Amino acid sequence: MTVLLWVILLPILYGIGVFLIPKKVKYVRELITIIGSGISLAVAIWLLTSVKEASLTFGWFNWGQLDINFDLRLYAFSRFILVAAAGFAFLVALYSWKPLSTHPRAREFYAYLLVTLGATSGAVLANNFVLMIVFWETLLITTYLFITLGKNGAYRTASKSLILLGISDFVMILGIGLLWYLTGTMTMTRVTPQTTTGLAGVAFVLMLVGASAKAGAMPFHTWIPDAAIDAPLPFMAFLPGALEKLLGIYLLGRIGLDFFRLDHSMQIVTMTLGAATIIFPVFAALVQKDYKKLLAFHAVSQVGYMVLGIGTNVALGVAGGIWHMLNNSMYKSALFLTGGSVETQAGTTDLRRLGGLRRAMPITALCAFIAAVSISGIPPFNGYFSKEFIYHGAKETGMWIFVIVAMLGSTLTLLSFLKLTFSTYMGENRDQGTGVREQGSAPRPLPPSPRPQVREAPWTMTVPMLIIAAGCVLFGVYNPLPIRLFIQPLISAAGAPFEETVELTHHAWQVTGVTILAMCFLLLAVVVFVLGRRRTGRAVTAVDFIHDAPVLRTLFGWSEKRYFDLYEQGVRFLRWFSNVVFRYVERVSDWIVEGVARLGVLIGEQIRKAHTGLLAMYLSWLIAGLLLLLLIAGGVS
Repeated sequence: MTVLLWVILLPILYGIGVFLIPKKVKYVRELITIIGSGISLAVAIWLLTSVKEASLTFGWFNWGQLDINFDLRLYAFSRFILVAAAGFAFLVALYSWKPLSTHPRAREFYAYLLVTLGATSGAVLANNFVLMIVFWETLLITTYLFITLGKNGAYRTASKSLILLGISDFVMILGIGLLWYLTGTMTMTRVTPQTTTGLAGVAFVLMLVGASAKAGAMPFHTWIPDAAIDAPLPFMAFLPGALEKLLGIYLLGRIGLDFFRLDHSMQIVTMTLGAATIIFPVFAALVQKDYKKLLAFHAVSQVGYMVLGIGTNVALGVAGGIWHMLNNSMYKSALFLTGGSVETQAGTTDLRRLGGLRRAMPITALCAFIAAVSISGIPPFNGYFSKEFIYHGAKETGMWIFVIVAMLGSTLTLLSFLKLTFSTYMGENRDQGTGVREQGSAPRPLPPSPRPQVREAPWTMTVPMLIIAAGCVLFGVYNPLPIRLFIQPLISAAGAPFEETVELTHHAWQVTGVTILAMCFLLLAVVVFVLGRRRTGRAVTAVDFIHDAPVLRTLFGWSEKRYFDLYEQGVRFLRWFSNVVFRYVERVSDWIVEGVARLGVLIGEQIRKAHTGLLAMYLSWLIAGLLLLLLIAGGVS
């Protein structure tokens, strides 16, 4: 079916065309990007509604024993990912018209956006691991290029993302190689699911690292908060919709559903990774004072729910993890879009300088509220139902610690977004900074914010936010739509161990003890925020007491010094190692070389002095040499 090939090629060709348009030509690049992504979205919707399964293979591209071929496959999982990626690309293209109107490298942004869409489509349609890796690594390059479009220091963050994701991708490729060794094929549909013991367990862990790192899970996540500050904000809105959550969790879902059957030990490993990714970044988000950086840490934290759900290895949990991938892409993109609107219109994303924007920017405020309650897991919005599935899936494993950690994560998430929404949209205008304590530092006056007269963002920015916010409501209130169209067919088709798949649609509205416990956790967040705000007088400092808690204060201090940053610690180790090499290895080698040179000079000087020019002296050397040779020859014989 050649349309599968055009789904990949058309955005890439449009992207190349946009890149070739001269910088002086206005509006053409924006129109081409919107039209190109719109056509991709229309084709993806047609495939979703009209084509159940399809495939495309070029036999002439087969590399014999290596089983490398150009093989594409469309089925339930890839159909929905195509629609989601194209939809987000179209909305981000429309949204970017105003924020990037004066950006000197806007042409490059739109070109990278379209190429990223094409590469994402290729990665989810690929039915051959090598072909998938080609598209996967293309996205690594476009991520780097996207980040370089940001502020002056963005190149350092871009390099950080390239190194961290490059390392994790290399680890994933090793896992794919092991899987090929075990199964003898690179074609995904021919892979016999392997039980995660022995070499198969090693292959699973290696592939898990690559997929979860692309999704933004710990410990390869530290470039994301930096990118939130340095990269163009429309890129951060597109990141959950194409690169990060959709593609990373897509592969993680494939790993758990199609390629491996998790034993108990790997189930615990995966769930532990998910739980850690939930809880540690959400603590970091809680103390942030910047709109974008707070969202960035939550972008990492929400990945933990997806990893935890898939790691449960039960139908409800896996369904919740995959569904949360879709839900999180929606509300996280909406949140980043609202942050971009605030930055564009108010001139800052510092929560200490914001406030009262709900009157000046009512549409942005409404979208932010909807996305905030969705990410916090409050019914009847979409985030509530996918989290409920994950809670119940974790409960079915019998390991309640993971249920409690997931619920605690939701509590801290709600606490963070109460702080964000009240600081930004409620209260009075905070044009002039006042002395505000910043993570344990002494109070100091903040400089006045260069905020203009704030107005609502233009329609090109508000329409994408409204569409995504409406989706958060629709997929919550009418949750049978995504369940029957996407989740249920995918889980049912996976086979063992999901043959006894429950009717997910019926479960979505059930009220159980787990549901009541989750609501109690959320109520706790509201109580803590109200008391904290009453104590400090401001929403932005309502939860600072968490930062100042005895043990947490030390941990936050280590975090602020980047002790938990894998990349920064790697850089520090290399600097230390280079100093050791310089001090000892290089200096010792220099001493040896210099010593040998000095010895050679000394010997040469003595030999020079021995050359007196007297014939008797040279004859005596000749006789001594002959005697020495005779002695040696006699000793050998």
